Amino acid sequence: LSEELIGEIIHFTPQTYFICDNSGSIIVDFIGRFESLEKDVAKLSKMLDMEISLPHLNINEKDYYIYTDEMKIKVNEVYKQDFDLLAY
Repeated sequence: LSEELIGEIIHFTPQTYFICDNSGSIIVDFIGRFESLEKDVAKLSKMLDMEISLPHLNINEKDYYIYTDEMKIKVNEVYKQDFDLLAY
């Protein structure tokens, strides 16, 4: 992950880019988390007074990922603001 690659491919952009203003303040009303996806979708459905369903379309048999120490350091550097602001 280089700065150039992160700037070119939106999938690598830190989440805080999408949910914060230029001063780093969160500007959205609700943040759902993958770790509690079902509960958060139910809460959002209630907040919006509409039924939301998320079909499970991209099923991966693999339930683990292997990160080297170097990869962990790089991910923590690139996504530091995400980790800090979103308490990961």
